[in-house]
Amino acid sequence: MSPPWKATPTEYRTFEYEKGHNVSRSIRTQAVGPEQVCFPLAAQAARLLRQTEGRKDENICLITSAEPPKLDA
Repeated sequence: MSPPWKATPTEYRTFEYEKGHNVSRSIRTQAVGPEQVCFPLAAQAARLLRQTEGRKDENICLITSAEPPKLDA
């Protein structure tokens, strides 16, 4: 079960040119509780989307015990 993803103040996006390809990375964070993600001490979850020209998009999910004020996007 995934936490509800909605717009938050901690969103960030970068654009770079790497090894002959355009690369876009965007991250969105969301405060969560351990019971929402079934992970002890979880305080925040993030979804990282990496888009590289000529490749399939990559979605990466992250979980941390760091509170949102201590670790934003």
